[in-house]
Amino acid sequence: MSDGMPGEATVDGQTLPTGSAAAAPGARPLPQLFVLARRDAIDAPGSRHRLDGLAEVRLGRGEGGVERDRRRLALRLPDRRLSARHARLVRRDDGWHLEDRGSTNGTRLDGQPVTAARLSDGALIELGRSLLLFRDRAPVAPTTPLDVAEGALPEVAPGWRTFHDPLAADWRRLSRTAGRARVLIRGPTGSGKEVAARTLHALSGRPGPFVAVNCAGLPPDLIAAELFGHRAGAFSGAREARPGYLRAAHGGTLLLDEVDSLPPAAQAALLRPLAEGAVSPVGGERAAPFDTWVLAASNCDLEAAVERGAFRVDLMARLAEQTLHLPPLADRREDLGLLVRRLWPGRPLRLERGAGRAIFGGGWARNVRGLESALRVGCAAARDGVLRACDLPEPGGGGAAAVDPERASLIAALRAEGGNARAAAARLGVARSTFYRRLERLGIDPAAYR
Repeated sequence: MSDGMPGEATVDGQTLPTGSAAAAPGARPLPQLFVLARRDAIDAPGSRHRLDGLAEVRLGRGEGGVERDRRRLALRLPDRRLSARHARLVRRDDGWHLEDRGSTNGTRLDGQPVTAARLSDGALIELGRSLLLFRDRAPVAPTTPLDVAEGALPEVAPGWRTFHDPLAADWRRLSRTAGRARVLIRGPTGSGKEVAARTLHALSGRPGPFVAVNCAGLPPDLIAAELFGHRAGAFSGAREARPGYLRAAHGGTLLLDEVDSLPPAAQAALLRPLAEGAVSPVGGERAAPFDTWVLAASNCDLEAAVERGAFRVDLMARLAEQTLHLPPLADRREDLGLLVRRLWPGRPLRLERGAGRAIFGGGWARNVRGLESALRVGCAAARDGVLRACDLPEPGGGGAAAVDPERASLIAALRAEGGNARAAAARLGVARSTFYRRLERLGIDPAAYR
């Protein structure tokens, strides 16, 4: 494989798209600050603030507002747990630093109380009940405003809002060609590939149905019959004629999910129907025309599959006339506030500190699907109007209590004693100072259990 144009690769003389390397033309990696959420009002909107050219960001309590000059930015957040002069971000020679300004309720960085600390990319800042995310080198398009409130963020496609500029650029580009150029949707498991395909179908305005087929689930000996259709009696068990997926989606859209799992023979057989818009059913003599917009999706590196001969370069070129790259959730944590508000089951709940950290503080191994599942499980398990960390499954799967017995025992003691930390410490037989240190380290707020 040799280098081609930005965002492309050349394989066996053919130019193939490679994802979102050039998805946001002119984008530059710049420091940014995102207001993600408030634990006591999960529906409170967030915001995005560019830090390039600034020397200082002041953070404090207020009715909400932004004041900016050439060197300073002041953010006032409507959070009663914040002090008027709570904290600030300061740019120094070695990067951005967070400093507490003598606040009443303190400042936490990635779960730990701090008075001063250097910020790293992806740092979660907790001020009162407000959760903020620092990104050191997130891509920024030239047209991105210095400050953007969530309410002013446009939909780049129906149901899709994002602070992630490469993803926004991909959607804007594809919105202009929906229904015409074939699209390869790329992204890890759970990143929303089928949801994206349905959105593209809606954008296309095509009147026919949306049909999705999981290529990995097709029986190997029936792939041709499933995709291209078959005549009655064409093979054992074929009691009646069927049109196949390509013609079943006539007038609409067909999604070939996990397209990389198709065996070589099926890959070769797809080439002519895609080129000619007609397909010969198994057992049939004449090709039947179809008008279907074909989308494909994969969670693997198809260029690498082409290079090792596992995927046909000519099929790749036909399926990937354009690409939509859905990054893993860990790479677009700036969208967590947007996603949580979109996926929230609707039950009004306050987040305990540990729950806020669990939701907003790290990557989700199962991406958007895992986040949605965790919110659904957590909200169903929550009691007394509070969503606690122990109610949530871990990002990787199991329940929080199952993987963190220390947290579970502390929370159980607090619940048994109605949030009385002194009594809970006595119940566990540990010194009060030790108990408080453990609570602080694990981000557990005793007040949430009163």
